[in-house]
Amino acid sequence: MFLIEPPRAGQFWIATVFALFALAACDAPSDDGSSQPASYWVSIGPSERSVTASQIELRGSASCDGCPPSDVAFGACPPVHGPFLSSIEITWTNLTTGAEGAALHGIFGHCACLFSTCWVSYEHEWSLTVPLAMGPNVIEVDAFGPTYLPGSETITIMRTPPTPTDLEARAGLDEIELTWGPVAGADSYTVYWSVTRPVTSATASTIPGVTSPFRHRGLADETTLYYAVAAVSSGQEGPLSIVAWATAGWPTAALPVPASATVYADTSLATDALDHVHVHLSQQAPDGASERNTYTTDGAGPWAATQVALTSWRDADVALDATGTVHLSYLRPEGLVHAWGSAGAWSTEVVDARGTCDASLTLDAAERVHLAYRAATTPPELRYATKASGAWLAERVDAADLGCSSGVSMLSLEVEGDGTPHLVYAGAAPGLGLHHAMKLAGLWIYETIEAGAVSSPSLALEADGTAHVAFVDGQGFLRHAHRGGSGAWTSEGIDPEVFLYTPSLVLDAAGHAHVSYFASGSGGELRYATNEGGAWRIVRIAPAKYSDTALALDLHGWLHVAYFDLDGAHYATRR
Repeated sequence: MFLIEPPRAGQFWIATVFALFALAACDAPSDDGSSQPASYWVSIGPSERSVTASQIELRGSASCDGCPPSDVAFGACPPVHGPFLSSIEITWTNLTTGAEGAALHGIFGHCACLFSTCWVSYEHEWSLTVPLAMGPNVIEVDAFGPTYLPGSETITIMRTPPTPTDLEARAGLDEIELTWGPVAGADSYTVYWSVTRPVTSATASTIPGVTSPFRHRGLADETTLYYAVAAVSSGQEGPLSIVAWATAGWPTAALPVPASATVYADTSLATDALDHVHVHLSQQAPDGASERNTYTTDGAGPWAATQVALTSWRDADVALDATGTVHLSYLRPEGLVHAWGSAGAWSTEVVDARGTCDASLTLDAAERVHLAYRAATTPPELRYATKASGAWLAERVDAADLGCSSGVSMLSLEVEGDGTPHLVYAGAAPGLGLHHAMKLAGLWIYETIEAGAVSSPSLALEADGTAHVAFVDGQGFLRHAHRGGSGAWTSEGIDPEVFLYTPSLVLDAAGHAHVSYFASGSGGELRYATNEGGAWRIVRIAPAKYSDTALALDLHGWLHVAYFDLDGAHYATRR
C-alpha cells in the first residue's frame, strides 16, 4: 500500500538517519557472496512505550527496492524526486490480540546539509495505526516482497488507563472525602496519600480498590494529607492524577456569593450568641462593570445571601449586638455608610461624606458603634468616628495616608469594654511604619510598633486592654506584636515562610492568639496559626489563590474563617 502523506515535521533528521542506514543495508553482502541481503529489513522509529490511548501510530523505514541513488550538490539541495511506489509490502500484527493490517508506505527523498555540502537520500518509509488492548501489546512489523525472505521487528507498547481528572479533597471531622471524574473502562481506583509533597507511587501509602466518592476516615484533626488517584483496568494501573489536599477537622463550604472578576475582595465575619455565622463581603461584580457588597448568613439554616449595596469593593466590616442586630460598614460615592438590621431590611446612614477607604467597625460593651477610616482630605488623614453621644462625631487621629491599597487593609480598630478606642495603622508611603493610637482622657496617645514598610495590620484586645497585632512586614513575613505592661511593644515571627498576606487576628479568653492568613507558596493556601501551646503552630486549611481572610471565635471557642478565592467566597470552621 502506498504512503500518500510525507513524514511529519520534526522527523527530518530521523528520516535521514534511517535513509543512510537503509542504503548501507542494501549494499551489505549476503551469505552467498552477493551484494544483496538474504532477507528484507524493517526498522521501527522512536515511539512512546507506555500510553493511555486505545491505539498507537507507529512510523519507521524498511528495505528499499526502488530507491534512486543519492545526489550531492554544493550551496543548495539537489532536486528531490518522488514519492515512488515500492513492491516491498509492510504489514503489522498485534501478537497480543491477533489483530493485523497493512501499513501505508512509499519511497521519499530528504535533503540534508553540512556546511556548504547538501545531499538527497531516499528511503522506504511506512506508517501504521494499531489498536491496543489494556496491558502490554507486542506489535510485529513485517517487510516482505518478491525477491528475499521477509524481515520483521517487534515493539512492546504498554497501555494503561487514562489519568483521572477533577480530583478534589474536602475535609470533614476526622475524615477527608475525595471525588474525581470517572475513567472509561476503569475497574477500580488506587488512592495514593502522603503527609508531604510530592505524592509518588514509590513513596506514598496506598488504598487500592476504591471508587469515587471515597472517604478516608479515622484521621486525627488538623492532619494535612496530600492525595493522588490512579485508575485500574484489567489489572493495569494508569498514571497518577494531579495532587489535591485537605486538612481533617477543617471542613469547608462554598458561600452563595458569585465568583469575583478580580483577585481582590474584602471579607469580614462575626458570630452571634447562637453561634450563627455572619459574613460581609465587598467585591467587584463578575462582569467587572460594578462593585457590590453582599451579606450572607447561616442563621436560618442553609447559607443565604443578600446584596446590600452597589458600592466600593475595598471595604466591608460586620459586627453584631446583643439583640442579634447586624451592623455593617461600607463605602459608597456619598461617603462612609453604616447599615444595621437584617437581611432584606437594612437601615442606613452616612457617617462621613469624606470617608474613602479602609473602614473598620466595632461595637463596645454598651453596643455603641465605633468606626475608623481614611478620609479624602488634603492631605489625606486617618479619622475616628463614634455615635456614643447619639450623633456621629468624627475627629482626626493622624495625618496618615493609608493609600487605599487594592485588597490590603492598612488599619484596624478595636475598643475596650469601657469604650476606649485603639487603632493600629500603616501608611502607603515607604518607611511610615506601623503605629498604635489610643484615646485616653480625651487625648490620643501614639506609639510606633514597627519601623519600615508594613501592611495588613489586624488588632485584638485582651479583657484588660492589652493590645495584640498581627501584620506583614516589609519582607513579606507574618509577625505578631503585643504591648506589655510597661507599655513597650515586642514582636515575633509567626510563620517562617515568606510572602504571607491578609492576616486576621483574634484572642481567646486566655489571651492566646489565633490568626488566619493567606500564603502564596505551594500554589496558594489558607493557613491558621496559634500560640495556644506556647510556640506557634501552623495549620494548612485549604488551597486558595490570593484571598482576604476573616477569623472569629464563637462562644464555644470554635473557629470560623471566611475567605475569598477566584471561584467565589468560602467558609471554613474548626470545632
